[in-house]
Formats: sequence, structure tokens, C-alpha cells
Amino acid sequence: MSLRVAFRCDASVAIGTGHVGRCLSLATAVCNAGGHAVFVMRDLPGNMLARVADLGFEVRTLPAPAVNFTPTAKLAHATWAGVSGAQDAAETAQILAGSTWDWLVVDHYAFDLEWEKKVRLDAARLMVIDDLADRAHDCDLLLDQNLGRHIREYDTHLPAATRRMIGPTYALLRPEFSKMREGALLARGGPLRHVLIAMGGVDAPDVTSVILQALPKTLQVTVVLGSATPALDRVRSLAQARGARLLIDTPDMAQVMASVDLAIGGVGVSAWERCVLGLPSLMVVMADNQEPAAASLASAGAARLIGRAGDIDIPARLRLEIAGLSDGSALEIMSARAAGLCDGRGVSRVLRALCVPPLRLRMATLQDAGLIWTWRESLAGTTAFRISGIPSLGAHMNWFSRALTLASCRLYMAETTVAETTTPVGHLRMDDADTPGVASVSILLDTEARTQGIGAALMAAAEAEARCLGLTALVAEVHEGNIISRALFDTAGYMEQGQEGPFLKLCLWL
Repeated sequence: MSLRVAFRCDASVAIGTGHVGRCLSLATAVCNAGGHAVFVMRDLPGNMLARVADLGFEVRTLPAPAVNFTPTAKLAHATWAGVSGAQDAAETAQILAGSTWDWLVVDHYAFDLEWEKKVRLDAARLMVIDDLADRAHDCDLLLDQNLGRHIREYDTHLPAATRRMIGPTYALLRPEFSKMREGALLARGGPLRHVLIAMGGVDAPDVTSVILQALPKTLQVTVVLGSATPALDRVRSLAQARGARLLIDTPDMAQVMASVDLAIGGVGVSAWERCVLGLPSLMVVMADNQEPAAASLASAGAARLIGRAGDIDIPARLRLEIAGLSDGSALEIMSARAAGLCDGRGVSRVLRALCVPPLRLRMATLQDAGLIWTWRESLAGTTAFRISGIPSLGAHMNWFSRALTLASCRLYMAETTVAETTTPVGHLRMDDADTPGVASVSILLDTEARTQGIGAALMAAAEAEARCLGLTALVAEVHEGNIISRALFDTAGYMEQGQEGPFLKLCLWL
């Protein structure tokens, strides 16, 4: 599928560069898959307009805001946009008008459902990238890549039908991190020799200078910063004085991380980059919204927290941690735990979700029974079903008629509409399990739909329908030899919960 995706995100001295950075990772994957990506960004101090354009993306620029902007919205980050949400929504919709889009992806803390409702584009679905779970949204897909976030935290902020992709499994990282993962993990071990300081693309509070002056002179040091860093000249002078290597706007961050023994950094996107490469780290919280992720990483043993920007005791804590890590044994433990949190393949998982065609579910009727039997007959002799053999059409019709009357059995048809023609493409069945709030799920696809992403779409529709019904979990049984079905359930987020004979028991917690 050739996707057309518009991204609404910003970078600035206040915002940092992480939101644009993760959108760039997803946009690159869209284009590599034959699609088209456009960025809509506002002209803010410290923006990345030129950087995004240099990477080959079309950038549609929103005008710089008035200097005296005072937000009236109650959102915690309302000032980040520089204009009101209503103005930004109108300008965004206008600048994207005249083209057809499959998706609008918004990664911005300054917007909520009011912005989203105003900017809805014709025929486009809306994806929100969030980290806060602090405001309501009106979207088709929500991504929160933070460790420790529970999927139910969005229950009061989202429509029940919204698909949720939660946790670092879906972290939007550049592909070079997953490509270098195996080699980086094999190279880990040994004493602490080389330290990376990477406090983000802007580092407005200049934590870098504090760290540079506190590190023991015996360590080799590499510093990475963005060209928009306000204190860049000061950092350059300090780095030169102690013989540290300074890299500005480096495109080779994965290689840099793979070459060092310890990183000192913030708790944004770079935290997951470090995890992919098994890089132990000391964290400095750079903003309030990083506190939960920092706590989760520390609890998992993947990193250690030495304070937040502005703390006067960061140098003392840093020296204490460095002393405890010098022999390398603690580094190895931290590396293993970090590597277990994120594999770096989140972009491919999210891209598959974007490629899923829109489906409509309706309740099945007796008129659908014959078509469903035909689909099932086409799978005779496979491992698709728990019970071997295909029943006769008459027996199937009798069972289907009875099942339609059972409150514990829900039968659906999935349909697509192209050029005003509606076509049934799949069948969903959800039966109440013995545990209240849990249902067993199975799907069946039209023969021609089995290579078009319909399976993933139907899995997403089943998840949304289950939430609308107030269910807490879906369970399924898949034959261990059914590689295609296993991959489908894995992509949908189902986890193995055991095995009975050749059948794996899978569960998706809602």
C-alpha cells in the first residue's frame, strides 16, 4: 500500500528535538515502503526545519507566533505551540488541504481532542503520539512508547474503539539501532573507560557543562549536542580543555553509542536507543514529563537516576555512581536489563498498523453462513482449526443458526468499502470464556484477503470491539506450526500463556 502521511510536530528550545526525531524515523520507513511523507512544522526558535528538509522531506512551514502569546487552554504544555490550538488547527488543515492523506500523525503535547476534531482531514485517519496520558484525544491510533505505562491509563482519555500501542516495543527509533544491536551486545563487558554525554538536541539548562566538569579526568569522554544548544560555545570550550571529543548534529548516533561503555543522558527517545544497544546509563531528568519513564527505567535496573536539571548535588551523585561502576560488573547487569526492554523494531510494528486498511464490523446474519463455510472449506487440511475436518454445509448452517441466538457467542462480519462497493472480507468470533470479562477470539479471512493486511486489520477491530464491550482480555489458541497466525497474533500484542498439546495459548490484556 502506498501511504500518504502528514506529520504535525515541532522542535524548539523549549520542546527539544525528540518529537521531530521519532516522527522522522516513522516517516523514513513510510517513504522506504513506497509512500509519501510531509512535515507540517511551526517556525519556532530552535526549529529543525532545515534539518528535516535536508533529509529530503517536504516541509510545510507554519508562521512564527506572536511574541506576546498567552495561552487560554488549561493544557500543561499549551505554550509549546506558540499559538492557540484553534489557530494551529485551522492553519494545519489549510496547509494540508487540496491533497488526499491516509494518515495525519500528530506528536505534540500542546494539542488535545479539540485540536484533533478541528483538523480531521477528509478520508484521513488520525494517529497521536503521546507520553503523558494527561488529556483527552479523538484518534484512531494512539502510541505511547513509555515503559511502565498501563494500557488502562488511557481509558478515560480515548474512545473505546481507538487502537492503543503501548510500551517501548513500539518505540520509534531509526533502523541503524536495531541493525547494530547484535554486535553492540556482543561487545559489552569490561571496565569503564569511555563515557558519552548526550543530554538531548538542545540541553537548554546546560547540564552538559555540569557533567563535563564533574567527570574524572581518567575517563575518555564524547559529547553529543545539537547546533541549537544555547550553551554550545561554553561546552566547546570545556570539551577542548579536558580533551573530550565534541560531536554536533551527528548522524551516526548508533555507532557512537555502540563504541562507549556508559552514557549520561536524558530520558527521552535516546533512553530507548540506549536500551536497544544495551548501553548502561545514568539519567538526568530534563523535564517534568520525563519523571515516570526515569522511575520505570531505574526500577527495571536498566539505568540509574542522578537527579534532574538544576539539582546542585548532581556532581556528587555522578562521582559516586562512576566509582561504583568502574570495575564493570555492575555495567554488565545494567546492560542486560536495558537490552531486554527494547529491541529497536518499533517502527516496523507501527508501520504495519498504518498499512492496515480500514474495516467495518457488523453483526453476522444467517445469510453470511454460506460464505463463512466456503472460507473455512478452503483451509481444509491445515492447522487453522482446533477440530480437524470441515463440517458439511448443512451441519454448519444448523450450528450457525443456533449460535446466533446465544448471548455468550458473538459473530461478526468484517467489510471493506472501495468506490462505494462494500465487500465482506473476514469473519470474527468472540465467545465468553469461563473467566468474567474474558473472551476467546478467532478470525477467518476471505481467500483473496489473506495477503492484503486484512488479518491485522481484523485483529485491531477485534481489540476495539472488545473494549467497547468492556472486556478485560482476549484469549486465543494457535497451532505451534501455524507460522502465519502466530506472527499475526504476535504483531497484535498477544503474549504466550502456556501450551496444550500442539496449541499455544495466547492472551491480549485490554
